[in-house]
Order: sequence, then structure tokens, then C-alpha cells
Amino acid sequence: MELKFAEVEKLVAKIKEAIENDMYAIDFSKDKNASFVSEYLASEERLKNILLGLDVYDYSEARESDSDNFAGHIVYIFGKEATFIEQSNYQPIEVPLYIKLDYISNEFVFVISFHRQEWPLKYAFSKEGEEDVTT
Repeated sequence: MELKFAEVEKLVAKIKEAIENDMYAIDFSKDKNASFVSEYLASEERLKNILLGLDVYDYSEARESDSDNFAGHIVYIFGKEATFIEQSNYQPIEVPLYIKLDYISNEFVFVISFHRQEWPLKYAFSKEGEEDVTT
């Protein structure tokens, strides 16, 4: 599912509004999400601030969910780089993030995935303008 630049701008604004109003949840029952929080000493407040910092250039793609729990839902994939403290050595490290979320009922955001990227994402738009960089 391809979204135009203006559509993603509107989506990001709605996502941020829901998060600012505490109308969101992060799925910490998923092992990858829970492990990420532990490994990088990430507080929920820190994760919230990263979500509030998402912009149109962090957007990668929209697709139908492949999970039975979200059948028929469109999920949105974002990537972002953020600095965290690594638990193993207490040193700051730049971490490329994979963020998958579902914008539910036009008012609630459910963050399905929030963890280190397992592979590099392709972003839909370049910083230079509205150009599609996925083709």
C-alpha cells in the first residue's frame, strides 16, 4: 500500500496527537520489545519521546498485518536512529530502530514492534523532498 507524502504527514500528525494524549500502548509482551528495553535501559518515557519525534521521513511502508491478532488492519512501519545506553557496558550507542504500529479507530496507537532493526529499512521519502526512494 503506497501512501503519498501528504497522507503520511496527516498520519504522523494523528499518531503524535494520540500519543500526546496518552492514547497509545506498547506491546511489551513481545520478546523482542521486552529484550530491547532491558538491553538498552530504555524507559517508557524515552520510548514515548522517540514516538513523538517520528516524522514523514522516518516512514517506510504501510501494509496489511500478517498477524491473526490484527487481521484486516493496516500497520505502519517507521525507522529512526536514537542514542541509548547499552546495559552490557553502560556506554552510549546509536541504535537503528524498527517501529511497527497500528493506528486504531482514528484515536489510539498500538505499538506492535519497537526494537533494533534486523535489516536496513527502505524509506518512502528522501529528506530532499517528496521523492520516493523505494524504487
